[in-house]
Amino acid sequence: VQTPLRKGCSCVRNIDIGTYDTCGHDSIYCYANKSNPGSRHSAVYDPGGEMLGDTLKEGDRVVPLRSREVSRLSDF
Repeated sequence: VQTPLRKGCSCVRNIDIGTYDTCGHDSIYCYANKSNPGSRHSAVYDPGGEMLGDTLKEGDRVVPLRSREVSRLSDF
């Protein structure tokens, strides 16, 4: 179990993947939600899926994280 970043916040330390409207916690601190909750990608979120707010399409590739020390996508 990860510790939240702030008191009263359900967000946890993570790697920014650059996908907006994916936070399901309605945190007032979360910059990931730029639109109203009704239009969020979470409407299509699959907890068993490999992606947030979308599905894999032909030609897509899932790249495993090389190390917990890699913190930016540009490091791949």
